[in-house]
Amino acid sequence: IWNGMKGLVVNKDLSPVTAPDENPSPGAILTGHIRQIVGVVISSELGLVISASQQGPILVHTVYGDLLRQFEPELALVEDPSQLFMLPDAETICTIYRGNQISFFTINGKQLVHSKFVDDHILVG
Repeated sequence: IWNGMKGLVVNKDLSPVTAPDENPSPGAILTGHIRQIVGVVISSELGLVISASQQGPILVHTVYGDLLRQFEPELALVEDPSQLFMLPDAETICTIYRGNQISFFTINGKQLVHSKFVDDHILVG
């Protein structure tokens, strides 16, 4: 748990981690991915953790570890996600996939658009 006021990692009971070899207790354990996680977005305002893994779905958890939903693009040709972002509106998730594919989803998992980009241009079709 990161304590912004203290500027350090703290244990679940908010006591500071003092020894360098001391491992802080986790605030939550998030489950659901079976492969390497490639992107994580944390929204403390919404209380959400959004994560993407290799050849896997995008998962939305609460910061307490409850799995709320999972989603992935409708196209079977999309390769592994490489980057994951939450847009400033805090309602839209952008996922960039290998093979120059990009998808936008609502926070509830509805795919808004999927496109390919070439030379910094997004091809919408």
